[in-house]
Amino acid sequence: MRVLLLNQHTLNHGDESAGRALVNKLYSTKYHIDDIEILYNSVYVKEDEYFDFENKQIKHNKIDVLTKLEKIFIFLSFILPFSLVKVICKLTPGLNKEFELINNSQLIISAPGGVNIGPYKRWRYLWRLYVAIKLRKKLAIYSISFGPLPANVVFRRYSKFVLKNANFLSLRDAKSQRFADELKIQYTKAIDTAFLAVPCITLPDELTYLYNEDYIVFVPNELTRWHPYFKRYKKGQLDNLYLSILNEFLDKKINVLLLPQLFGFENDTNYFESLKKQSICPELVSVINTDYSSDIQQCIMRNSKFVVGARYHSIIFAINNQIPFFSLSYEHKMANTLELLDLGYCCQDLLTMLDNKNVLSKTLVAIQDKFDSRNKLKESVISAKNKASEMANSTFQQFIKKVF
Repeated sequence: MRVLLLNQHTLNHGDESAGRALVNKLYSTKYHIDDIEILYNSVYVKEDEYFDFENKQIKHNKIDVLTKLEKIFIFLSFILPFSLVKVICKLTPGLNKEFELINNSQLIISAPGGVNIGPYKRWRYLWRLYVAIKLRKKLAIYSISFGPLPANVVFRRYSKFVLKNANFLSLRDAKSQRFADELKIQYTKAIDTAFLAVPCITLPDELTYLYNEDYIVFVPNELTRWHPYFKRYKKGQLDNLYLSILNEFLDKKINVLLLPQLFGFENDTNYFESLKKQSICPELVSVINTDYSSDIQQCIMRNSKFVVGARYHSIIFAINNQIPFFSLSYEHKMANTLELLDLGYCCQDLLTMLDNKNVLSKTLVAIQDKFDSRNKLKESVISAKNKASEMANSTFQQFIKKVF
């Protein structure tokens, strides 16, 4: 069987971890998979290094930036008869390559990911799912978050079309599940796919010194640069919020590791170095090299005392490795994943913190309370990890029954 992993996110160690766990699990099944191809959501830098499995051949398909004409063709695909869509694709090398990849695969799996069907409004992603359905391919949309659907009539209509017509749909957080209930869309309850596996590796030689260090991990997120919900805020507002959290730990002489989840041309490193420089005690702050894989990132977290994360997978990694944490939530996928795991009290909404200084002050106190009581909190995190692992494996078994 030829499998196409569709829309695997690039340049992000969090999404990398979910994709790796899913691919590894696919190869462990009793079903004969001839090869797995990956079609990324964007240009990629070195994903082939991170998706390296012993004795397994995985083909990586680079994609091109869409031309204006191709963007128009994608929109027209939802309006014109599908017979004409096939003709249009042959006129555009980029879209034709993706069309043929989908057409030549027997099973299409939409990789775990964020709200592309929602605030991000990714037309190219929606087009890929639409083509798979119109070509009558087996389509699994695996453990995504979605919603709320944007106002655009065409995007809303075909979002509902692909979600309702996929052979398998699993949703990884409570609010996405509520959106599906409202739209009367059938789905399987899920959790983040990274919970399918805990990496069994040790730190590389140059990082083994961390085994003898006491530190916490902090993962900020430069949301004002890219996220639609945060573009109305000034960069300095968010920087000051992160610095207030960072300085609370530094004031207690606690070592802090800033762990970049983005790599490549849109990496976190420069931003983290800037925060380090502005902090009250830069010598206690380390910025970890962005090139280390998600497996090594999880190993770094496993050795930490506590995690504060403003990225979704920073919190997933903490739970997966049984480390107490506090989540700074920028989207419903964060808060509502914790809701599923009975850990909602370890989370605060970032937008509310930016809008209300009293909430910010109370959150700083809450973070320190969670840190001080981390040994007690760890018991709840262990229970949540076990629950998440069971949910992730249950989802995978239901997926197998549906598509094989």
